[in-house]
Amino acid sequence: MKIENEHMAAVVAEASKRMAEPDYSATLVGEFVQDQMALTQYITAHENEIGGAEGVISVVFHAALLVRAIEKAIELPCPIAGFEDLDQAAKGDASKVLKKSQPAMHEFIMSNVENADHQRLLCLAGVAMTIAISEL
Repeated sequence: MKIENEHMAAVVAEASKRMAEPDYSATLVGEFVQDQMALTQYITAHENEIGGAEGVISVVFHAALLVRAIEKAIELPCPIAGFEDLDQAAKGDASKVLKKSQPAMHEFIMSNVENADHQRLLCLAGVAMTIAISEL
């Protein structure tokens, strides 16, 4: 299932509108942490290289936006990406794989996230979630 530009655009528009709400980003991050435990553990394992807790929160926030786009596209809750999905995603260049398989997700990451280490983790998360979608 391809995530289209309109799915990503809708998620970005919603996030832009709701960022003024005091609990929006915390709720989004909290839901991701609760639902996507393997991805959260993988991201937090890289805490030192992505700028500590602030980096973790930034990566998780953007990953949560990817989850929202997936949910818009498949019209179901996003499947949980497990450690097997992460292992498979880590076998190649995640950025190249995501650019080919999910160009809208890749473009979102590259356009909205400046830090290269954050981009790397988000591309890997995107590939892992794409693998999880294919298992539906």
